[in-house]
Amino acid sequence: MATQFFVNQDQDVISVIHRLMSASVREIILQIPPDAKIAKEAISLRILKRETQKMDKDIKVSSSDKRILKLAKEAGFKTIDKIPAADFEVPIKLNKLTPLGAIPQESNSFVDFISGPSNSSVNTDKIDSPAIAQIKQRSRRSNINNDLAKARSRMPITKIVYAFVAICVFLGLAAAYLILPRVTVEVLPKSETVNFDLEVVADPQVTQSDLVLNKIPGQMVKITQRKTQELDASQTVAVDSKAQGKITIYNNFSTQEQALVATTRFIPQGSQLIFRTKQKIIVPSAKMVNGKLEPASVEADIEADQFGLEYNIEPATWNIPGFAGSPKYEGFYAKSLTAMAGGNRKGEGKVASTEELSQAKEQVNAALQEDAQAELAKKIPSNLKFFDKCQRKELARIEVEKNPDNSGKFLVNGELQVEAVIFDLNDLKILIEKNVMTKISDQKKSLPESQIINYLDCEVDSENEYAKFRINTEERVDSLIDEVVLRRDLAGKNANDLQQYFTNNTAVDRVRVTFWPFWVKKAPNNPQSLKLKIVQALD
Repeated sequence: MATQFFVNQDQDVISVIHRLMSASVREIILQIPPDAKIAKEAISLRILKRETQKMDKDIKVSSSDKRILKLAKEAGFKTIDKIPAADFEVPIKLNKLTPLGAIPQESNSFVDFISGPSNSSVNTDKIDSPAIAQIKQRSRRSNINNDLAKARSRMPITKIVYAFVAICVFLGLAAAYLILPRVTVEVLPKSETVNFDLEVVADPQVTQSDLVLNKIPGQMVKITQRKTQELDASQTVAVDSKAQGKITIYNNFSTQEQALVATTRFIPQGSQLIFRTKQKIIVPSAKMVNGKLEPASVEADIEADQFGLEYNIEPATWNIPGFAGSPKYEGFYAKSLTAMAGGNRKGEGKVASTEELSQAKEQVNAALQEDAQAELAKKIPSNLKFFDKCQRKELARIEVEKNPDNSGKFLVNGELQVEAVIFDLNDLKILIEKNVMTKISDQKKSLPESQIINYLDCEVDSENEYAKFRINTEERVDSLIDEVVLRRDLAGKNANDLQQYFTNNTAVDRVRVTFWPFWVKKAPNNPQSLKLKIVQALD
């Protein structure tokens, strides 16, 4: 059966080794209390294991301290958690080592601490004298002290590493406790929509938004859009027709105007074919620039003097036979940039039907409208706006050349005049916002970015160059929340208190509170440490 040996709290490893060496029993259970000096350092238990291996003893370690049991296992000892009392002899207590100088001459230094045979069975020839025992004891103590010193000399680096790791862990936990805790409160205020109609005047005489008269600065833009479109004629008829076209007449003769009566003759150079003007023409005067005469010009429509295909001639330079023999013959002339067309004699020709003429006008008108909008968009700066209903459009001219050319094509010419009143959208939004503020209480907050504007109708005054238009607008307004007061009210409250607080708050629609990490159970006592968000939507 094993014998229990109890270690005192203040006994060192040398003292314990000597007691074990003196013991006569082989099976020993070493009882180490939680605060024992021998278990303060792992090296002490490793030295104890090394020395006891030389004794040929079966030594196990028992302790109520799990840390000591772990150190003992690491040192190589067998460990016992609990010891059934019936399995062991009555334990013998290891007292403190008697000072070497106090050992009696007539007694063995270990006889008081072991349980074994009586002195009569001891071989007296092999027992050392007290002096020799004292020398051996000092030698053993010196060797063990040296081993402890060497072991401790190797420990500082390891201790530093362990200490550094421990400090880092501590600082990390402290930071997690002090920095990471966070309470986030997202508040969605109660909201409503303000909807109303508003009549606005965009006036060039106004420099800033006028809340009383509902006026904003405006500007009128005018453009003239022209369009010529070539279309196909499908109706075949027997016709006699005269060729016709356009020429440009030049005055390179004097600084005086020159009048040409209707039917004035023009002859292409190198030909005897006669064409005549369709109406009276005034050729503008030339200009004298730096002592040199610069010609002036005017465009005119001409028509062949006779029927026939031969009059369908290519572009040419023309003279006025009526000025032949005078200086004006060289000073007045004309040029055509396109061919004369439409001449025919008692043959088949193409003419546009009434339906084709009507469709041609509609196509040109639609093209003019589209081109005018594109041109208007180019002329208007990006910060200004216009809308379709705030424009005045007039189809000034739409003409169809009824007689097609030789290929059966005819031309449609159109002209569209557009007047649009433009304004800065920000001016309109400011005016709307000022009207919204007159319709809500001081406990409400408007959200200008939520404005929706619908343009209803518009009247353009061309003479005074302003526009009066009507809009319908709507804007969201939220209950006003004082963040300073809210932070103060929420400080230190737990989840239940927060829920009760927001349930009774009529300015709040919905709220979301997030505690992080898991150990955080209430809002911080410092109002500024609370993360507060006033949001316009909650998922």
